[in-house]
Amino acid sequence: MDEQAHKDAEAFLYPKTSEQQEHYDWAVALADGVNPAWLRDALDRFKAKWDWQRFERKALSARRA
Repeated sequence: MDEQAHKDAEAFLYPKTSEQQEHYDWAVALADGVNPAWLRDALDRFKAKWDWQRFERKALSARRA
């Protein structure tokens, strides 16, 4: 698992600065047919599940090592 790629993706999908938010808004605007409100809702709704899955994968990798 590429930790830097994960951090970059998290910064993009869950912007914490105005610059990151502008970049996210710009990218979403480029995707024809994507409803920005729906996308934000879906990302927020599933974040905890994805975080838990990632935690489990990291724990499994650590046990194998």
